[in-house]
Amino acid sequence: VKDIPLFLEFGMNGAYAATTLDYEELGLSEDLLEQKITVAALNIPVSVGYKLSFSEKVSLTPFVGVNFRGMLLGKGKYSITDQSILDQLQSSGYSEADFWQEMETDYGVKQEQDMFDKDDMGSKDATWKRIQVGWQIGVGLNFKHLHVGLAYGKDFSELYKKCKVSFTTISLGYNF
Repeated sequence: VKDIPLFLEFGMNGAYAATTLDYEELGLSEDLLEQKITVAALNIPVSVGYKLSFSEKVSLTPFVGVNFRGMLLGKGKYSITDQSILDQLQSSGYSEADFWQEMETDYGVKQEQDMFDKDDMGSKDATWKRIQVGWQIGVGLNFKHLHVGLAYGKDFSELYKKCKVSFTTISLGYNF
């Protein structure tokens, strides 16, 4: 019914994030390594919203819904952070790449990991899943054609064992 301000909204957006874990976050006692993690995902939110109009130009739209996420990229890369170790490698005629090649050959430890590959991650529990489903809640403010939104969401399903993703989204848009 056209007069009821209740609506179903579908969308699609991409997300990219990169972070670096230091030695403490990796469970090391000394500052020897860091790990850079890079992630890309495609999100498909489906929400029910209610438009509260204050005038022809201003409205507020609270919404609640589900979010489907497909993980497109999940990479990790270790780097040596201890300069004395890098200096020792260089004085021995080795590069950091040579070090990591030996680590992979001798111990099975790779410098770069595909987070979706069980062999790279070392166990099924640490391997990322490609699909997550979660919930979201938020509000949008519309002023003429300008849209500003704020949302929070959290996954129902785990990215990997005992890890659920939560997110805060700030959006800026144009209403046609």
